[in-house]
Amino acid sequence: KVETIGDCYVAVTGLPEARDDHAVLMAKFARECLTKMSEVTGKLEVTLGPETGELAMRFGLHSGPVTAGVLRGEKSRFQLFGDTVNTAARMESNGIKNKIHCSTETAEELIRLGKEKWIEKREDMIEAKGKGKLQTYWILSREQSRKASGDSLHGGSSHGSISGASMGDEDLENVVHSPESLQIIQHIRRVEADAKNERLARWITDLLVVSLKEMMAARPESGPSAKDKEAVVALENTISSFSITPLDEIPAFVPLPKFEEDVVARSIDDIKLDPRVEEQVFKYVMAIGSLYRDNPFHNFEHCSHVAMSVRKLLSRIVSPENPIHDGKQIDLRLSVDDNTYGITSDKMAQFAVIFGALIHDVDHRGIPNFVLGKEDPNMATKYKGKAIAEQRSVDLAWSILMSHEYKQLRECIYTTREELHRFRQLVVNTVLATDIFDPDLGKNRKDRWNRAFGEDKASAEEAITLDDVSRKSTIVVEHLIQASDVAHTMQ
Repeated sequence: KVETIGDCYVAVTGLPEARDDHAVLMAKFARECLTKMSEVTGKLEVTLGPETGELAMRFGLHSGPVTAGVLRGEKSRFQLFGDTVNTAARMESNGIKNKIHCSTETAEELIRLGKEKWIEKREDMIEAKGKGKLQTYWILSREQSRKASGDSLHGGSSHGSISGASMGDEDLENVVHSPESLQIIQHIRRVEADAKNERLARWITDLLVVSLKEMMAARPESGPSAKDKEAVVALENTISSFSITPLDEIPAFVPLPKFEEDVVARSIDDIKLDPRVEEQVFKYVMAIGSLYRDNPFHNFEHCSHVAMSVRKLLSRIVSPENPIHDGKQIDLRLSVDDNTYGITSDKMAQFAVIFGALIHDVDHRGIPNFVLGKEDPNMATKYKGKAIAEQRSVDLAWSILMSHEYKQLRECIYTTREELHRFRQLVVNTVLATDIFDPDLGKNRKDRWNRAFGEDKASAEEAITLDDVSRKSTIVVEHLIQASDVAHTMQ
């Protein structure tokens, strides 16, 4: 290492003693950096979110003589000077992310050392500042160099191909816009989009699976009875008939679940999820992702950000565990010391808000509801002219969830009629809360807020009821997704 300049890492081989194999050493180092970068970003995606996977490096290599030494002064450090350093910088700046770009001089050194299979000629010549037009080369990754030359996008020799490149907007400046190169760019963009959507889907799947396990761990170990299963199917059929709109289902508040003092939550490590369920979660997320349109503020990437945000906000709601006495839990939800309104123990609400974040903009056309109503009067009539896009998202996502291929997933989400009814209420309430512009819906929310948190309620000397806590819990869940949705849109 020589130094870092901004986000640029400067390194050199063949100093202080000259080395005949300097080009091979530097090419290996660049390859190892590229591999390690992929590993690190893959791990960071789990904690920092899916876009971390798009962080990338680009490399520029050049071989030649340099002047090297330590400058004297207060900030003395080892430095390199000369045209070789400038040319290496041009190789980096004219490169493409996740590609190793080198000069003709470095390529000739690699060929001399028997590494001609490591390189391929760049199709277009670059315009380097102070250098004019230069012919340059790509140093292939280990996997690429092992492949036969016929595996490139051209279907023939890989000579001159930019296959495998990951291209950002600034990279297009460095590519000659011939019909052939534009076709290659379009292919790369499609491949990148598909890979990105799958990465987002797997990340959201992980969120949902963990939340699903937490919900299952909070249930009694005994499974549902045959009567419970019949009641669930009957209610599923009723909801799927779409005889009423989601707007008609919005409750004044979603009641908190009945407190089971005999049920002590298990560890999620004790929950063994059927592999079919995890596969169904991923398939469902991918199916939902395929219905998202590619518009700036309501696309699949946006929903993944909202899901990430609600999960992080939920993780910051801290509450003591319910104390256990004689093997039974003590309900803290009615305690004046509990300011979480039962959300920490309400695992279904936590799952529902992440699920709602996933589906809240399904098939959104990227236009306001009042414009959508004018463009599609039939849809406006069906949904009574209110929260049109949001209600349609609920109906589309619910129709997919009710298909036979997700039967095992549904059986994990809810096991009784009461759980299904509550899950439906939570999902509808969460998704419709993202319509913050409808004046009537906004007024209803303000009225509920004042009733739950207003000064009159705060000063009243009366016992706290479960309805009071449920109303506050409902309002907080709504605000979680509203804050997450608006925050990413503002970004």
